[in-house]
Amino acid sequence: LNALKQVRDKVSAPISWGERGHTKWDFVPVLENKLADYIMPDVTWTGGITELKKISALCEAYYIPVSPHDAAGPINVVAGAQVMMTVPNFYKLETSEWDLSKYDHLIDKPLDVSNGNLKLTSKPGLGVEMNRDYLQAHEIELG
Repeated sequence: LNALKQVRDKVSAPISWGERGHTKWDFVPVLENKLADYIMPDVTWTGGITELKKISALCEAYYIPVSPHDAAGPINVVAGAQVMMTVPNFYKLETSEWDLSKYDHLIDKPLDVSNGNLKLTSKPGLGVEMNRDYLQAHEIELG
């Protein structure tokens, strides 16, 4: 937090923080000390959907927008998007890929993106499945 405070004290640009936060408790001091303008938790690194929802609720209490981080692929993107459908302080859905069609070979059906918006399906769960045939064809044996 000391480094983040030093950055906050020296720059006027908005600060986004959170992709390396692991639980809601990692986010509390950042919020209490107003060290970030945007919070960017990663659903896979924060303990999943429930923890992302809790972090988002904390951010709402501090009037801080939430923008889920993605560095893990299509399941991560969709999981973050599903949670954000319930978050009033949702800002933007970040992704590591400019073109989400790069994920198409990994999942059963391409993500539905139009004009920069991701349309979620009405299928149960996250609404997307991994392409098991592709994964098995590219399996790597370890050890």
